Amino acid sequence: MSSLLFLAVVIIAVVAIIGVLNKRHSGKAVDFPYESCQVLFSPAERSFLGVLEQAVGDDFQIFGKVRLNDVIRVQKGLPRAAWQAAYNRIDRKHIDFVICKRDDFSIVAGIELDDKTHARKDRVERDGFLEQAFAATGISLLRFPARKGYVLEEVKSQLSAVCSPSPDIKMAPGGPSEKPVVESDVATQVVVEDQPVEIAAEDPSPASPVCQKCGAEMVKRTASKGKHAGELFLACAGFPKCRNVMPITGG
Repeated sequence: MSSLLFLAVVIIAVVAIIGVLNKRHSGKAVDFPYESCQVLFSPAERSFLGVLEQAVGDDFQIFGKVRLNDVIRVQKGLPRAAWQAAYNRIDRKHIDFVICKRDDFSIVAGIELDDKTHARKDRVERDGFLEQAFAATGISLLRFPARKGYVLEEVKSQLSAVCSPSPDIKMAPGGPSEKPVVESDVATQVVVEDQPVEIAAEDPSPASPVCQKCGAEMVKRTASKGKHAGELFLACAGFPKCRNVMPITGG
């Protein structure tokens, strides 16, 4: 009888020890609880990026998913509390795309791709803050609605106020005597005495006095910086809610 009692006590003790060990093991924190996101861009972002790369040309470089505080920063000289409050507003935020000059990587503009989530109250407030913050720094912030497809000329038109894309032109094999290969919708090439001469084509879509995005009136503005500084262009009167711009053509 005593041996059976002893065996029962041993079994109970073993079960208790196993239970304690399992509990400790299940409660142990995982050192690296991470997994791959698989892709960097959503299908809509990839589609837009492909058109955007064609629109900006070879003079500019596009970066995606950029931290906001890598694009704008808090001014120095503020009281510590004010500096921290301003920093907290840009911390943990990102910009969908950033356009930089390829030669020195200076920042030209930020781009936000607006899907249906931007209609939420919190996103509307965030978007308003971003526009005001970018305006304070002098960096352009462009907004494009998320779509299944994009028209290249429309994207180029909206980018024309902040960057001037270069036509992608390269010579076909065989030297300068061969007819150049043209990879652009905005220019044609002819050869005169074995030298390529660029002839600008007429803009097939003249500027409209009515905004094609929101229906507001388009008004004349003067570019204050960049390659187009001093030149006139058409901008939506609904700015900053609508940032649509159009070049002025035809004199």
